[in-house]
Amino acid sequence: MAKFLITGARAPVALELARNLYRFNHQVYCADSLRFALAKNTIAINHYFKIPAPRTRLNAYLKSLVEIIKNNNIDYLVP
Repeated sequence: MAKFLITGARAPVALELARNLYRFNHQVYCADSLRFALAKNTIAINHYFKIPAPRTRLNAYLKSLVEIIKNNNIDYLVP
């Protein structure tokens, strides 16, 4: 079982990917800069992270991703 971090949780494809990974017993985490992203409230994800927008705060965005990956032992980042 691997741990995945999917960014862009607002996109329908992120929700579909999270559901498919969940079906195969992977742990799924999602991140986006929106407060209410599409994939936020599905049972397929373990946790949703609200992170800074990369367009306006790139350094803070990258720092957030690195922190999430380290703190949760993420195996794969799916942008």
